[in-house]
Amino acid sequence: MVNLALDHLRKKRQLQEISLDEEVLPEETEELPQQEIRDSIPESMLLEFVAELPEGYRTVFNLYVFKDRSHKEIGEILGIKERSSSSQYHRAKQLLAKKIQEYTRYEKGRG
Repeated sequence: MVNLALDHLRKKRQLQEISLDEEVLPEETEELPQQEIRDSIPESMLLEFVAELPEGYRTVFNLYVFKDRSHKEIGEILGIKERSSSSQYHRAKQLLAKKIQEYTRYEKGRG
């Protein structure tokens, strides 16, 4: 299924390389302990956060995390540089960490 989606994106030329110098988030993102994340956020919410990532970030994240592909393999699959894959994965993690922090703060405020 992932391969079909990637082929579709490649044909439509919608899968674009993200510039390495693009500013996405502030440099520092507070890390939350993994156990806290597992205990406080439903898996469906985490998957929703992944689905909300920009297309390039989401594609790289899914291939790296769920399909266990290396950045070299991802680069070959998507026609991007290995470093771009690594950068997009890192930025995806930063965006996810930000969403998790916001969700956690919101849930603590409700409780």
